[in-house]
Order: sequence, then C-alpha cells, then structure tokens
Amino acid sequence: MISAIYIDTDRRLIITKGTAFSSRGSVEILLPDQPAWIVMNQPITERAFLDLFTSENQLFTTSSKDEYGYSRIYQLHFDQKNLVPIETVSGHSFR
Repeated sequence: MISAIYIDTDRRLIITKGTAFSSRGSVEILLPDQPAWIVMNQPITERAFLDLFTSENQLFTTSSKDEYGYSRIYQLHFDQKNLVPIETVSGHSFR
C-alpha cells in the first residue's frame, strides 16, 4: 500500500509504503527527470510507514507499531538518503 504522498519544493515526489504481511515498509523518492525510485536507507526494519509531514522546513515520517507495540518518528536526510529515528512512541504514530 501507499499510505502518504508528498511533493516538496524541489519537485521530489516522496511516498511511504507498507504491508500488513511482511516487514517491508519503505520511504521512496522519485527525483525530477529520473526514471527510477530511490529507496531511503533505514536503520530499523518497519512493517509500514504511515505519514509524511513537515515542521520547520524538515520532512518527517512515522511508522506503524512493531511487534512490541512501539512505532517511531524519523527525519528524512535527502543528501545521505537516510531515515534517522528521532523518537519512539508507544502505539501507532499519527500526525
């Protein structure tokens, strides 16, 4: 499933994806004039990413809860193509 879509001021198309059946959630970027999606590197395997939101010109995403009942908030770092966890939440994360 695709759970969130965001287009930033640099015309990058960013989507969050996930599945209920495996741990294959991802955040992917399509750059202008590029033919392929870039999958952001993530330090923790997530089942799904649920949302994309901005705060103070930074882009963030949230994950669904894991088997232990926790979810995470990540900051997107486009230059390194990384997701950086910044907070852990008990339960699902939603904006």
